Amino acid sequence: MEKAAHLELKKGDEVEITVDSVSFGGQGVGRIDDFVVFVNGAITGDTVRAKIFKKKKSFAEAKTLEIVIPSPNRTAARCQYFGICGGCKMQDVDYTAQLEFKRLNIQDVFQRIGGFDHLSIPSPLGSPKIFHYRNKMEFTFGDRAWLTERHADAEPSQFVLGMHVPQRYDKVLDINACYLQSALASEIVNWVRTFAQQSGLPPYSVQTYDGFWRFLVIRQCEHTPGLMINIITKEENLQLMSRLKTEILKSFPQITSLINGVSKKQSQVAFSDYELLLFGQPVIIEKLGNYEFEISSNSFFQTNTLAAEVLYNIILEFSQLQGDEVLYDLYCGTGSIALYLSSHVRKVIGIELIENAVVNARKNMIRNNVGNCEFISGDMRIALQTLNHRPDVIVVDPPRSGMHDDVTKTLLEIHAPKIIYVSCNPSTQARDLSVLCKEKYRIENIQPVDMFPHTYHIENVVSLLRN
Repeated sequence: MEKAAHLELKKGDEVEITVDSVSFGGQGVGRIDDFVVFVNGAITGDTVRAKIFKKKKSFAEAKTLEIVIPSPNRTAARCQYFGICGGCKMQDVDYTAQLEFKRLNIQDVFQRIGGFDHLSIPSPLGSPKIFHYRNKMEFTFGDRAWLTERHADAEPSQFVLGMHVPQRYDKVLDINACYLQSALASEIVNWVRTFAQQSGLPPYSVQTYDGFWRFLVIRQCEHTPGLMINIITKEENLQLMSRLKTEILKSFPQITSLINGVSKKQSQVAFSDYELLLFGQPVIIEKLGNYEFEISSNSFFQTNTLAAEVLYNIILEFSQLQGDEVLYDLYCGTGSIALYLSSHVRKVIGIELIENAVVNARKNMIRNNVGNCEFISGDMRIALQTLNHRPDVIVVDPPRSGMHDDVTKTLLEIHAPKIIYVSCNPSTQARDLSVLCKEKYRIENIQPVDMFPHTYHIENVVSLLRN
């Protein structure tokens, strides 16, 4: 009897394979004798020549070497760094096809993980902008450049400012433009790089933990003129920062907040130990709907402002609020969903583990003259047991890992008439919903919203009705 072809596969082999779907992680999925091969850099409809780099008992992983027959859904990527920096894994895929891939991914995990066999997933609502949509970008200084194939013979630059390539914390891809941020933000990146190079001070090294320049963080508002520049260094240099302030404001008078963050930590995270305000205010103000939100250098805020408004309007629509409800907002962060819904209910109670986020939520409540919100800091499992108000609606927006088993159990005990579950990870969402729907709830509505074009990420909103 002949051996199945996949039994002969081993690491390093090259295979030609046709891709019939895309996984939630953005890999193409093809088969050899019903043996699954996940292919990096391939999409539905591609036939590719690929190299196996991992072989397991039930699947293999491969990297595309050549697209033999391109999918009809392929399009030209706009960015010259596409395929290298890793920020836009699907920029060479038609946007309509991107949305369909994401819809099919949700359909798959809801069937496979949640057991929802007869659920029809609607097409995701697209982002109002598919380029220049991010309001925050982080860039890293480095002393070891990642060289593209075009520059493979060049001497690696020892001073770069750009993005880490995937799985390489030690090398930085020097970039001149990123199409996820505004053109103005790209100009600022190039200006800061030139200034830093001419300063005579070295970039931070992850090998020696020495060097001055560490990160550049740009935050730019969509509905207001707010533009925050945060330059993170290893130590203070007041004279240099004074000169930087004078020169950068002359070149970019649009800047409303200029900060020098100082971080002595060895970890490569763009988060400061403390900050020096060089110019303007320590926060910028952005609007979502009719509400204003203070954004500090370290605040969490939805990265795609316009798509966040689409998302929040879906939550509002699914909630079907009449004005007299008590609403719980679980994992409320800085209170953006709670405030957005506050004028449609009698009372909102938000719960969040991170104390700083709750402090910001309370500030945002005062700023918007909202009097019917209460924000509580604490462990979700414990805080839920202390509340006296019985909720009519519960909105949950947990982290990617989903809800803790105890939180799911408590929601079943509370047994609110309606739950709106918002998730950036449909896999854990499907897992949690399968528990909630086993006895006490049924799915009423579902609507994905695309917050991150050209990536495999997707937000999904599901409304549950009590049985």
